[in-house]
Amino acid sequence: MAHLNVTQRIEILLFIGCGNKTRTQQEVCNLFNAKYPDNPITQSTVNKIESKFRETGDVKDLPKSGRPKITQDKKIDIVLSMEENPQSTSTLVASENEVSQTTVLRILRKENYHPYKFQLVQELNEDDPDRRLQFCETMMNLCQTNPNLHQQIFVSDEATFKQHRYWSYCRYWSRTNPHWIIEAHTYSTSASSGVLAK
Repeated sequence: MAHLNVTQRIEILLFIGCGNKTRTQQEVCNLFNAKYPDNPITQSTVNKIESKFRETGDVKDLPKSGRPKITQDKKIDIVLSMEENPQSTSTLVASENEVSQTTVLRILRKENYHPYKFQLVQELNEDDPDRRLQFCETMMNLCQTNPNLHQQIFVSDEATFKQHRYWSYCRYWSRTNPHWIIEAHTYSTSASSGVLAK
């Protein structure tokens, strides 16, 4: 549709007329183009303006839909929120800054932030080396007594079960990998303190 201001659109409706004194779309085009030769219209334009007026009672364009623009200050606030608390969640940051979670994730990705997972490692106690040495000596003695012992042993991976779900979804937002390590005892019900490995 040609670029028309509100006054020109109203003029097209006036050219169409009302009641039994209506003009055809071609007649309206001829009248309009004679008055505005630098901005000619077609019958399609006349039809769209008339239809819009009948449907909405107005000739103005409807406001365009879409997400509102995020100001530069808002982007800085979001990045600073993660810098001050890198273990925060995108949902919490979105709520604090009154934006959508999608907006927060988009800004963080653009600023090269990544949600790093922690690495769960076995917590070592002071007497662990002695117990490991004792276990090795015991196994060596058993193997000498029974050469087929290795065929009678079932081995599986270790698994640490926790009552708390915190560590399963915790992330550390950063531009670089912080090498975040969590030391956990195999038989404990919760993970112990987390450290950043250097």
